[in-house]
Amino acid sequence: MKREVLAIIAVVVILSMLSSFVVVLAQGPEYGRIGNGGNAWFQPPEIEVVSQLGGAVKDVAVRGDYAYVCVGYRLIVLNVSNPAEPVFAKRTDALPGIVEGVALVGHYACVAASGSGLHIFDLSTPTPLVEVGSCGTPGSAKHVRVSGGHAYVASGSGGLRIIDVSTPSAPTEVGFCDVPQDAQEVAVAGDYAYVADRSYGLRIIDVSDVATPVETGSSPTVGSCYGMAVAGNYAYVTDHGNGLRIVDVSTPGSPVQAALFVTPGYASDVALADGHAYVGCGSGGLSFVDISDPEHPADAGSYGAPFDANEVAVSGSYAYVGSGASGFSIIDISNLGSPVEAGAFQTGSRSEEVAVAGDYAYVAGGEDGLYVMDVSDPSDPWRVALYDTPGYANRIELVGDYAYVADGSRGLRIIDISDPLDPNEVGFYDSSGDTQDVAVMGNYAYLADYGMGLVVVDIADPSDPDGVGSFNTDGLAYGVAVTGTVAYVADGSNGLRIIDVSNPAAPDEVGFTDAAVDARGVAVAGSHAYVADGSSGLRIFDVCTPGAPAETGYYPTGSVAIDVEVVGTYAYVPSHYAGLHIVDVSDLAAPTEADTFSSPGSASGVAVDGSLVYLADGQFGVFVLRFGTTQQVFLPLCLKNWQ
Repeated sequence: MKREVLAIIAVVVILSMLSSFVVVLAQGPEYGRIGNGGNAWFQPPEIEVVSQLGGAVKDVAVRGDYAYVCVGYRLIVLNVSNPAEPVFAKRTDALPGIVEGVALVGHYACVAASGSGLHIFDLSTPTPLVEVGSCGTPGSAKHVRVSGGHAYVASGSGGLRIIDVSTPSAPTEVGFCDVPQDAQEVAVAGDYAYVADRSYGLRIIDVSDVATPVETGSSPTVGSCYGMAVAGNYAYVTDHGNGLRIVDVSTPGSPVQAALFVTPGYASDVALADGHAYVGCGSGGLSFVDISDPEHPADAGSYGAPFDANEVAVSGSYAYVGSGASGFSIIDISNLGSPVEAGAFQTGSRSEEVAVAGDYAYVAGGEDGLYVMDVSDPSDPWRVALYDTPGYANRIELVGDYAYVADGSRGLRIIDISDPLDPNEVGFYDSSGDTQDVAVMGNYAYLADYGMGLVVVDIADPSDPDGVGSFNTDGLAYGVAVTGTVAYVADGSNGLRIIDVSNPAAPDEVGFTDAAVDARGVAVAGSHAYVADGSSGLRIFDVCTPGAPAETGYYPTGSVAIDVEVVGTYAYVPSHYAGLHIVDVSDLAAPTEADTFSSPGSASGVAVDGSLVYLADGQFGVFVLRFGTTQQVFLPLCLKNWQ
């Protein structure tokens, strides 16, 4: 009798599980999927952030022989004792948010990270630097300054936050003051904090009582205010698109504009030293302003465009500059009339595409060329080499010991990567267009050459590549994929063009579809072509008959789809300003979203290596993600030898 009762209970339990299982399935493929003969429930995998490396410089601080540089999601420390050769010294692990600002106090670094607040690191520890304390802030922490045992954090929409850091292991917020818009930067002098508040200009806050800070005055700007510095009775305020405003703050409750110095470009940051203001003007370069008489500022020179100066710190005879395009630069300013670059350190400030082979990831880094990253430990990637190509590295294809780089106006560059630590160019082909992408098949490289369409290059001898054929696609060729003797070209508004390359010297179009209206990238898997179709998302075409491609499926990403890679039943679609979309294409007629990763930059390239996904994210470097394997929960469908 006991066994019969237990059997009935077991059947009831299993039926209950099965009924729940049916409910899950009824909710649709985004929640579950049947497999393994119908006796397992598959929980869809999820994206996990493993690590991040590289990015644009957001802030710089200098003390002694070391520069502390905010790069992507990390703080890195450079030994600059020899300005001609800055050398990596230490770094933090990747933080939960973008590292926006740094302030030094004793042997600690206080770091502002967007989305996660204030982090405090012990600088006396080896790499990775040890975090000893943290304090979350509302809004988005943008900048930090420390005075009198307190950290003052410009926290975006969260205003000014005041945090007691007298005990670094237990930082505690003690006060705050809201600002009208979006606190970008902060300076502290005496009893006052000065906050750059974007389109609301300069805000002056009385912090004599840190528990109850109160705004006492303000001074407007015409453009957005992102940076400022204070010395004596004057605040030096950047006015985006207008220049440097000098404000008399001798009476904090009634600040008065004393002068305006017009700078080139878009003033975004300023540092003061020895009677001069050093203004980072974005693409307008670095401007030097004589402020010995603050009410009559005078031009003292510049280090000009095309140098890109966004963040500035000055120490001694050198300006330490964070550049959106060039990473970190050291400018010798001992002679303001003739400044020169003393040294530089490439931070991986641009990432357009990434490819992986073995323990190394290879990154097409735009103006910086080709980066090599050691990813043997994906949670702790390191940049180990850089080869500066002459053009703009857009895309990359790895075959054997060679990296084939689509290098913009400088065509195809062939880099020997047999020693990943010492990449060297062995050959090149200067095309007549602007090479956007490259695909390699056998002895030929196929170039998406923008306005010149498809170009075929014989690479049998990598040291002497030779153009052998071309086909003008009439559109703007952004992407190319090749299978067998057929090339598929993502041709912008001209759709997908299908070209027979069985005779490389005379490629010929055999089919096309203009259902794709802004084709940016293409991948081919089996008998289907997957097209990253700009703002239209992902389009899938049956190309079993190349002369008559037919659209079989479509998924709107809701953003500008730039590229696509297909692995198994998933399409990985990076999208500008929206991150990565992973699309389940097991049902080609009805693709569904499996997961998304919202990155902070302009996602443009992706590589998949097993469960790891490498995302090139423009000015925010490379993200290493894990798209986990599907979890299986087996449900027994019969009882056997029940005892």
